[in-house]
Amino acid sequence: MNQYSQFTKFMTKDNQGDVLVNLLLQASEEMERHQPCQIYLINTAKKEENIIYVYEVWSSKEAHEESLTLEVFQNLIKRAKPIIVNIEVVSTFEFVAGKGV
Repeated sequence: MNQYSQFTKFMTKDNQGDVLVNLLLQASEEMERHQPCQIYLINTAKKEENIIYVYEVWSSKEAHEESLTLEVFQNLIKRAKPIIVNIEVVSTFEFVAGKGV
């Protein structure tokens, strides 16, 4: 299986970007214990305070999909849904080579 990566854009309700960042930080802490997740980066854009980008690298697409069913992540998703206006998977990638993975 090839490594799988995903770049996702989240748009929150006004003044809720920091709340989502905090929830994503909690997810990131959980990812430390979840070996199939190799990279989980949370990014903000200076001129778009309600936009958060997440870049993730996984051992496989199946591992990513499976993680979304775990109780700890389901609970974080439930807490995030009320403040999210839109989620856009900007792109998905299959890892070829490079530094950092």
